[in-house]
Amino acid sequence: MKLIILIPLFITSMHFLFTLFAFVQKKRFKRVLKKGSNDFKPSLNVFVPCKGWNKNLYTYLSSILNQNYDNYKVVFVTESEDDKANIEIQKLLKEYDKAHHVISGKTENCGQKNHNLLKAVEKYPDSDIYVFCDSDLLFEKYWLSNLVKPLYNDKISFSASFYSIEGQKNKGFANSFYSGFSFFTLMMLFGADAIWGGSMAIRQSSFEKFGIAEFWKKTVVDDMSTAKLVKKGNEKVFIVYPNGLKSIIDDDMSLNNVFKWCKRQILYVKYYLRFYWLLLLSVYIPITLSILSIPVLFVVSFMKSSVMPELLSYSAVFLIMLLNHLIIILMNEEKPSIKQFIYMLPILVIVSYAFILTIFTNNLHWSGYIYKIKFNGEVKSIKTA
Repeated sequence: MKLIILIPLFITSMHFLFTLFAFVQKKRFKRVLKKGSNDFKPSLNVFVPCKGWNKNLYTYLSSILNQNYDNYKVVFVTESEDDKANIEIQKLLKEYDKAHHVISGKTENCGQKNHNLLKAVEKYPDSDIYVFCDSDLLFEKYWLSNLVKPLYNDKISFSASFYSIEGQKNKGFANSFYSGFSFFTLMMLFGADAIWGGSMAIRQSSFEKFGIAEFWKKTVVDDMSTAKLVKKGNEKVFIVYPNGLKSIIDDDMSLNNVFKWCKRQILYVKYYLRFYWLLLLSVYIPITLSILSIPVLFVVSFMKSSVMPELLSYSAVFLIMLLNHLIIILMNEEKPSIKQFIYMLPILVIVSYAFILTIFTNNLHWSGYIYKIKFNGEVKSIKTA
């Protein structure tokens, strides 16, 4: 019985140590990046898959074209000529010689994003390094130079950066949940040396060596599937910080949409980094259940006029998770707020619920498509949502 009581405390302590390790890793990557050569200027092709229009799209896309790096071209990719993103892309094509555009057509065997990127690489294959980035982020002028800087070392073939959150002062729970899950992602990125979201740079020779194009033709996402190949090949990923990417939180962000996004991210981990998915399942579920049981244990202890060992153990779990949350917030270089700590438990409960849901589904909903995924991460079927 005593062992069962101590298991959640042990799991929480290990999780806390992993977070500390990620925090130290970030400092190390930051220090090494600062020492890197500024004379490394390989040719770059930056591939940007786009879908749909939003009020900030022109600002986001133009920020990619205004980097303090000279030797690069930017290739925007859309599924069709009817995509509303083309409104802003056409403006940029007239304003920037380095801007290019590819119409990819609909996917048949893989994720639409993968299909878009593969068509773009097929048309623009000639560069030393391929860069892949999202279209819904704001890119600081130093982003591109920082991203490719680690590759001056011939032993490094992959670099990646995850965005920072540009929050609102009076943000609601949906925005806080998005920030909270993004903090978790940042911790996972530094702790596991994974490629996940934002942007990544790959040597053209490594892209060919690892058969990334062939793997993308079967899978649903680019970054996490690449992470699987990197882990399989025992390659190291350099995590770039300062990253130079900002995700701007919209005022009208709904909790439902954020939850769908969260669930989709967890499904990526399930199919392409399965060990970490299983590990996180075994961590977050016991921690959440332990913390939720504290009020009941408190009442029972009060009625018995004695403090139950479970109450002491699970209260320690809660305190360690608060400290863990603080470290992750600091890792994102945000100023901690009372609201972030108040929201910690609801965020933990929702993330745990999302993890449980991913056990029972093989369907991934993304940008108008439903992908049925095989156990090995390959796409089994695609249908319109």
